[in-house]
Amino acid sequence: MMGRFHESTSKRRTLRFVQDASRVVEQLESGQEITDEALETQLAQMNEMVDAVLELSSEYPQLPVQFARVRQKLRAHLRDRRGESVQNRPKAEKFQFQGLIDLAKSEHKLREQQDSLEAEAWDSLKNAKRGETTAAEQQLEQVLDLLDRRRALVRDEQQQIFFAKEGKYLTARFLNEYLRRQEWAPALELVERTKSRALLSQLGLARIRKPMAAPSALTQKEENLLGRARQIANAARSNTPTEDGVRGFELWDHAVTLQEDLDDVWDELAEDSAWSEYVSLRRGIALDLQQMRDCLLEEQATSRIALLSYFVDDKTTWLFVLGPDGAGPLAKDTGVSPDHLRACDQRLLIDFHGYPGKQEPEQKKLIEQALKLPPTIPPTLRPQGRKPHSRKLLKPMYELTYLDELSDKLLPRALHSVLKDCAVLCISAHGPLHSLPLHALRWSDGTYLTERFGVCYVPSVGVLRYCRERNQARRATPPYRPGTGLVACVDMGGDQASEFEADRDLLAPLCKSGAGDQACQVLTGAGGARAATKHRVIQESASARVIHLSCHGIFASDPGWQDPLQSGLLLADGRRSRVEKERLWKHPEEFRDCLLTARETYNLRLEADLVTLGACSTGRAQVEAGDDLLGLSRAWLYAGTPSLLVSLWNVDTKSSHRLLQVFYQQWLEAGQPKWRALQLAQQALLKDADNAEYQHPFHWAPFLVIGDWV
Repeated sequence: MMGRFHESTSKRRTLRFVQDASRVVEQLESGQEITDEALETQLAQMNEMVDAVLELSSEYPQLPVQFARVRQKLRAHLRDRRGESVQNRPKAEKFQFQGLIDLAKSEHKLREQQDSLEAEAWDSLKNAKRGETTAAEQQLEQVLDLLDRRRALVRDEQQQIFFAKEGKYLTARFLNEYLRRQEWAPALELVERTKSRALLSQLGLARIRKPMAAPSALTQKEENLLGRARQIANAARSNTPTEDGVRGFELWDHAVTLQEDLDDVWDELAEDSAWSEYVSLRRGIALDLQQMRDCLLEEQATSRIALLSYFVDDKTTWLFVLGPDGAGPLAKDTGVSPDHLRACDQRLLIDFHGYPGKQEPEQKKLIEQALKLPPTIPPTLRPQGRKPHSRKLLKPMYELTYLDELSDKLLPRALHSVLKDCAVLCISAHGPLHSLPLHALRWSDGTYLTERFGVCYVPSVGVLRYCRERNQARRATPPYRPGTGLVACVDMGGDQASEFEADRDLLAPLCKSGAGDQACQVLTGAGGARAATKHRVIQESASARVIHLSCHGIFASDPGWQDPLQSGLLLADGRRSRVEKERLWKHPEEFRDCLLTARETYNLRLEADLVTLGACSTGRAQVEAGDDLLGLSRAWLYAGTPSLLVSLWNVDTKSSHRLLQVFYQQWLEAGQPKWRALQLAQQALLKDADNAEYQHPFHWAPFLVIGDWV
């Protein structure tokens, strides 16, 4: 009874809030005075109500539309106050504002189509017999396509997140029904279909090899359209999420028209079966189950590979397994809640980075929960902002018991028989799992996964397909060796410069390839002819086959740094001796010539087989509702590299140097694939008798391979 009362109260509160916000708009349109501060407060509250509105969308289908329109009008009023009024704008500006209204109407029309199709798909699924859900799957695919088209109409980040959350609820509804019916195949396809949707769309605009000659007029038309689409995407990306969105709507209006023209060209190209895979890549089409199997089976001649695809919903974590030889899929409810995963992630950061300083109220609750994980510790045992002292790592207070306890849940023993003969585990993570070192989980005999398997990570199996297509090692006659490299090392205030500059010799194996010293460009420090300036790094990276950047990074989780596309790597500007991070946080405008941001990285055009980001915590990314990784990893994959080597936490300089040294020796000299080279490097630290502390995951587990593992 109390539960229903609470639900009813929450519903009434949400409906009343939307009504009140609508009245504010009516007051504004009738000429009543409302302060800017009051408007900003109303908009902030609306951003917090997105989830509550979406939860009521099935009962009140028009509520999200009304909510979006009200928020749009409030923003428009606030923008007009801070700039010119609509009436006083130039003709082009008035056209842009009218374009915003037209696009809102288009979005509403698509929403109506989506609602109708969603109802049909749901009825089909509920009425279908087990194993006969093809019609429902096809209808659901159309629903998700319509959602993607609606999302393509907007640029504003908050609205993009709104659509991502809507997609999350839609996915959860159908996925729960598939799981209830034990329909594992369509469940896995849906899970992978919803991962990294925005990234797949972006990769469709990136460089992709054409399979064969085609009518020159047709391919030239496609290139022209793709070039214009990239320009629009870059122009929209160059605005910060909080800036005026009117121009963004105009840009996306053109983008929608361009997409229609591209679809016509791709339809014509796809008439030739040799172009079907190329067109599928361009359109960002997710893989079906058979294509996932084929992706794994291609590797069986050299390595037996299994796919572990995780999905974290509001209550639990699901694991789907495609075994070697295409066996499965199998599925298992692990019983691990998202709150527990977030607490483990927070505890890992406390253990390895120290107790956080300034904390938001929500983070305080998470930290309290994290400190209670075994072994329970008081905050005083993790000094603020300090990495653990190496000699203390082997003491009980630094045991990762909370991570060990996840092992039997995230890797259920019932599935061990399927995995035991594999060489490689390909992990498609989801939600909070992106930030956890799953290769440091334990097998049934107590050994770490990396002692038994090679482990690699992909944002989704669909993204893996793009990475494989770009990997020259897959097209070259073995043994393939990269020919050129770039190493850039930059320290900050408080660092030992010699420790960073030690990385300049990591690509020494390239010099043994026959090209001599010219094979590897080495840039170090903040000044001099060989300074690792932002301009020089961008210039040299264009032709390098291996790129190693050893420097610090700035991320969306840092104080005052909320925009993920402003995450970046701190290089040199050729003037100042060292960058002080505290000053960077206070005066970011002073460091534009030093910071290579994710937004700028999107504009790079790389030929690299591997990019290693040795900056602190480069593998951590903000994850939005649609499970799209924002920040550095996504940007470098888009720029053209098939593989990334990144870290999940701030590494120890000496142990990470040793690990990377072994990795490059095994990959560049011994010719091992990337997954095997990293596995051997991790095992080398685990077996280092002279440095017993290296057995702790803090030293050997931070690095992981994202993308193609060959």
